[in-house]
Amino acid sequence: MKNEEGETVDFSTEEKNKFFEWLDKNYFDKNFGSVSKSDFETYLFSLYYENKLRNANDDNMTDDYSIGQELGLTISRVRSFKERQQLKYPMADYSWKDSIVKYMNNATFDEKTNLIKFSIPDVNVIKDLRHFVEIHGWYDEYQLNSKLFQCNLDTFINLCKSIDDENINDNNGSLKALEKKFKSAEEKEIIKLFKEGAYKQGTLELAKTALNELADGLANCLPFGNIGKELFKTGINTIKKVCS
Repeated sequence: MKNEEGETVDFSTEEKNKFFEWLDKNYFDKNFGSVSKSDFETYLFSLYYENKLRNANDDNMTDDYSIGQELGLTISRVRSFKERQQLKYPMADYSWKDSIVKYMNNATFDEKTNLIKFSIPDVNVIKDLRHFVEIHGWYDEYQLNSKLFQCNLDTFINLCKSIDDENINDNNGSLKALEKKFKSAEEKEIIKLFKEGAYKQGTLELAKTALNELADGLANCLPFGNIGKELFKTGINTIKKVCS
């Protein structure tokens, strides 16, 4: 849909100036024609995509299908452009780690396989997450659906522990303080599991209860940073829907 000026994309004056500065630098400084068609298209796509992200009212305006419909591209080409754009002209505010928390809100848990599953439509986010898992020697299950990420509880807990650049919680001291606050036998048993490092069992036992206050307390006490804490709490709520 075109705006009042007849433009398909409502680029700001700043964005237009940025493009012509790039054009001047790469075409009119004794280098006309030196930029490949692929690089030129990738730069145009980066301007377009960043504009869409800034102005979109919801994620449905920036998904692969909607962009493909607007630009006349197949979904596979849109995903390819997104990958190339992040490699060649990376967005300054891009953070795959922050994005994981948002996508985790739609997660499900398979009680039989102990797998946490959630869809990650952003090709760069799921690629960076899988790389993070692989370099740590953990395990996730690849599927034909390239947007589906699924991992077992051990990998998920390791992800919570390691996703932040810096963990902010003092595990032992904080858990001891937590024991003084939660005194029922059930609560003490769950805290004991985490103190002993049995995070997987502790997570499952915690998810079977209605102890929401204890879940929040543990998230604040375990060796997680801010992102890991949010992932853990979301994971508990996801498992609770199935196990409680």
